[in-house]
Amino acid sequence: MNNTYPFVLEPLNYPYNALEPYLSAQTINVHFSLYLKAYVDKLNAELEQYPELQSWTLEQLIYNCSLLPSAAQESIKNNAGGVYNHYLYFDSMTTACKSQMNTELSVILKKQFGSVQRFQKLYIEAAVKSFGSTYIWLVLNPKGDLAILTTKNQDNPLSCGLHPILTLDMWEHAYLFDYLNKKRQYATSWFHLINWENVYQRYLHLNHSLRK
Repeated sequence: MNNTYPFVLEPLNYPYNALEPYLSAQTINVHFSLYLKAYVDKLNAELEQYPELQSWTLEQLIYNCSLLPSAAQESIKNNAGGVYNHYLYFDSMTTACKSQMNTELSVILKKQFGSVQRFQKLYIEAAVKSFGSTYIWLVLNPKGDLAILTTKNQDNPLSCGLHPILTLDMWEHAYLFDYLNKKRQYATSWFHLINWENVYQRYLHLNHSLRK
């Protein structure tokens, strides 16, 4: 997407029904075209009033939120987070038939978490135990280590110096149509949809940047 103002809602890389049977076309349509669009529109409306911020990227708006005008700080932070978090969530998914982890990434996860299975178990448990509107992240810290992190509302790991690689949206609108209140079933099903190639490429890019 356009990474500075004005932000534009760009089409998904897959049709709304591409994630079935794990996530329905209705869920993806509503989540993307209503919820994400609302964050894009609200962020643009806020930034329209602050020309000095219109050259800032999403990452800069989130990372430097303490430098934002106090009158709009909370709104810009929340809406910039809403745009960033949703785009990473949608970019983290693909059709189930394409959700295959390569050997290199499996070795990385095994080194950090003991095994790919243990990583999946820890990630799902974090999702199940999360309370309220949250995101579950796989992040890279400045030392190059991976960790699982939970954030509230539209908060983003960038604001505390961590680099997002993967995220699961645990707001109710992400799963209520398809799973009601069954958070474990949603999180487990979501693992069939992860775009591991995108995850791996983000890891390589961020890890390379940290080593410079």
